[in-house]
Amino acid sequence: MLVGIKNVSKLIGISIIACCAVLVCAMFLNFYFDVRLIESEITSELSMFFYNAQVSTAKVICLVSGGCLLLTAVVMLLLYIKHYIDTHKKELGILKALGYSNIKIAKSFWVFGISTFIGTAIGYAGAFLIMPWFYALQNEDKMLPEITINFHPSILFCGIADCVFFGTFGLLRLVQIKKACVVAFER
Repeated sequence: MLVGIKNVSKLIGISIIACCAVLVCAMFLNFYFDVRLIESEITSELSMFFYNAQVSTAKVICLVSGGCLLLTAVVMLLLYIKHYIDTHKKELGILKALGYSNIKIAKSFWVFGISTFIGTAIGYAGAFLIMPWFYALQNEDKMLPEITINFHPSILFCGIADCVFFGTFGLLRLVQIKKACVVAFER
């Protein structure tokens, strides 16, 4: 696979967006799951209002901010892979003429998945680094009982599932590779 400076800068952009999406989602989802654990400890009505506001805020921020960032990362990746294939039609056609199968060519698109993995890993690690400060800020008035930071495997699993999806995304582009090869041979 031919990856140049321009390609790397675009992949870094995708990594940054993936990092931001995972950071926001991991932080607020973890807070949502942890704050739900203290619901039975809340005694006053005012604290219950504050609790409900915190739960609603966590849901909205996760869905809106995290969802928009995730959608942006997916769209950017889709457009970038399409652009990459369109600009490298001849090289892909030459590989096809040399006997490379579509699957073998598509497997070389792992670089797109690895950029997403790097962004996701940094975002997930960054969320856990920021969480102590974030939890303290969310309950700085001490209206709620102490909220402890817990590890929730489901959040990690979602991050891994995203990386696996993007990592195997090159295989889904086989049809586009075939089109690129046909166009390259017609010229």
